[in-house]
Amino acid sequence: MKTKIAILGGGISALAAAYELKRLDSADALDITIHQMGWRLGGKCASSRNDQPGMGYRNEEHGLHVLGGWYHNTFEMLRRVYMDWNELPAVDSRPIREAFLPVNGAVLFDEKRFLWLKYGWRKIAVRFPDPVGQPGIDIPDLSIGRMLRVLARWVQELLENAFAGLSLVRLGMRFFRHWFDISDVVKTLETEVIEQMTDAQMQDAANRVHICATSIASECESMLDNISEADAQLWYESETEDGPSVADLVTAALVGAFVVKGMLADRLITRGFDYINAEDATEWMRRHGAPNFVVKSPFVELGYHYAFSYIDGDPKRPDMAAGAALRGYMRMFFGQVGSFFYHFEGGMGDVIVKPFYDVLKDNGVKFEFFSQITRLERDPERKQISRVQIRRQAKVSAGQDAYDPLISTPKSLRTWPIGPRMDQLELGPGQTRFPNDFEDPFDIDPNDPIEELVAGEDFDIAILAIPGTALSEICQPLVDADPAWGRCLNAMSSCPTVSAQLWTQKTPDELGWGKMPHISTGHVLPLSTWSDMSHLLALEEETSEGPFRGHHLLCGPYPITGESPRDTTLKWLKKNFKDVLPNWRLKDQDISDRAIYARLNHKPSERYIFAGSGDIDDRLRTDESGLSNLYLCGDWVRNGTELGSVQGAVTNARKCSSAITRVSIRVYGETDFG
Repeated sequence: MKTKIAILGGGISALAAAYELKRLDSADALDITIHQMGWRLGGKCASSRNDQPGMGYRNEEHGLHVLGGWYHNTFEMLRRVYMDWNELPAVDSRPIREAFLPVNGAVLFDEKRFLWLKYGWRKIAVRFPDPVGQPGIDIPDLSIGRMLRVLARWVQELLENAFAGLSLVRLGMRFFRHWFDISDVVKTLETEVIEQMTDAQMQDAANRVHICATSIASECESMLDNISEADAQLWYESETEDGPSVADLVTAALVGAFVVKGMLADRLITRGFDYINAEDATEWMRRHGAPNFVVKSPFVELGYHYAFSYIDGDPKRPDMAAGAALRGYMRMFFGQVGSFFYHFEGGMGDVIVKPFYDVLKDNGVKFEFFSQITRLERDPERKQISRVQIRRQAKVSAGQDAYDPLISTPKSLRTWPIGPRMDQLELGPGQTRFPNDFEDPFDIDPNDPIEELVAGEDFDIAILAIPGTALSEICQPLVDADPAWGRCLNAMSSCPTVSAQLWTQKTPDELGWGKMPHISTGHVLPLSTWSDMSHLLALEEETSEGPFRGHHLLCGPYPITGESPRDTTLKWLKKNFKDVLPNWRLKDQDISDRAIYARLNHKPSERYIFAGSGDIDDRLRTDESGLSNLYLCGDWVRNGTELGSVQGAVTNARKCSSAITRVSIRVYGETDFG
């Protein structure tokens, strides 16, 4: 008899869990059904192509999505998915090498300063070595000893490059003696077996790093108090499109030095990164002596922008657990292979969600769309989920699992539309209307049919793959019975986000971007992150006015104000976009709906869940529901990654599948240093 598995939710973690379950167990042993609200899959990664007249089948996203070269679980799984996908007949499949566009660098925005004065923005181009290896295949060693050694050498190299650009007469001699001190520390870490250092040895190394770093920082602050105009130009404005300024190199080195000091002083080698999760990342750096100009530098603040780590989207309330941040960024910088980032050669729904859907469908996984999960009922005696309550948003004429969600564009691309395919739907018994927004859990008809999945009949195991921010009512019976559930759901630090896509008649280069990597962050909130997406224009249809030549995507955390996302976007563009593209002007921009798409992601399942200080210890792991037939899945579940990401979703899906099948597999990142 087959084991019936009900997966509640249809985001990336749900799709990845279904795929991994089919791999780890016999394909004929499991009967899997994915229950999804609305008409499409993908969750926060869902995207659609606008099939309305005049919209050119343009791709519309929730926000900017890129994969990192350190997403080894994700790429390892996608390679298998794409191999399976390419074996299916009559689909628009392609090799995985054609699905991603490498972007081996990024640009950081920083406010120009002279002493305490701020006067505009500058761009810091950060480039990485030429790509080597393939993510998901060539997985590097991530022992803490290796990370500390590489980080220490990185600090030294940054200082060497900085001092090479300094005038010996004006500035260089002030730093050379500290450079030699740093060199001595690096040599120590190179020769000692870090994992076997005693607490006293670690504290001694931490003290030496602290003396070196604070001495350099003090020299910087002293110099800034008496800086000449010529020195200021050398110090601040020596960056080019090929690299950062002397000030940036020294500041980045100091960030690295204080991180090394903190890791040694807090003995994270033996305690692990979770030891410092109660602290905010910048406060942790301050505790270890980092001065304000280091803590407030773009090299630290980029983390908050990149991970949307602002409580309720408020720019005045940054918050990121120090351990989760440090773990994430150590993996980012020392675990990446190939390119640093990978863009999608299509929409997220085209490149990620559709291959999963096609392959799972071919493997017998059933999909029940228009299924809004409203409540989990608990059997207190058997300590399991007894019933899953579902609100049917619409009835599929041919049967609930027979809905065909995809359409074809004139360029023969099968894709997700911007709304349900109404020709396949009808009202359910007693239902008087369809929702205006099938993805709004509060847009309901009191007469919507309510159904129940019964344990032992409709499912043997349930996988809860709905974001933690959407579970307060669904899981209320679990919260009432188990305080751990209440603590977990209260530990969902999250923020709404706003996303804007802009189509222009000129290319980014014509608008003044230059030769830097075409992705940036750290600018003015809420649209502080920008990327050139012009490579996607080839998949769109031309407008009556002719083809667009530029496509831009901006996003960021956003406090809900009641203002429409379109109005917010236009105001931001008018005031700030010239910092990104100097030759762009609102008066020259087509502001019709065809050229601007803006959306606010504020519904419970859309909010971005980040790792706030003090959150992590209260999150439940995949097998910690307290109920024998319920497993947890998603990037909100404690999984060793903690930061909201596709990598976190896939990592937890693999752990969830392993726990259910009891098949042991190696999951990259399962421990802090492996």
